[in-house]
Amino acid sequence: MVDYLFVHIGCFSVEGTPNVNNIASIKMQEAAGAVRISEEMYQFPVSMAAYTTPVPHYIYQLYRPTWEQRRKS
Repeated sequence: MVDYLFVHIGCFSVEGTPNVNNIASIKMQEAAGAVRISEEMYQFPVSMAAYTTPVPHYIYQLYRPTWEQRRKS
């Protein structure tokens, strides 16, 4: 998916937001070369507050130059 975004969409960066407890997704982000830049709490809309709870997640970003360098090696 990352390859498709960089090749066909022309974006400069791709962002992923795995749940802090989703170890497999975190490992996938890191294996792709993404870097963790922050940790945040997702708040559902007020209309959903009665049946949801906030979700802690990390924000990972992968920048085009990093992706290009990894493809060369």
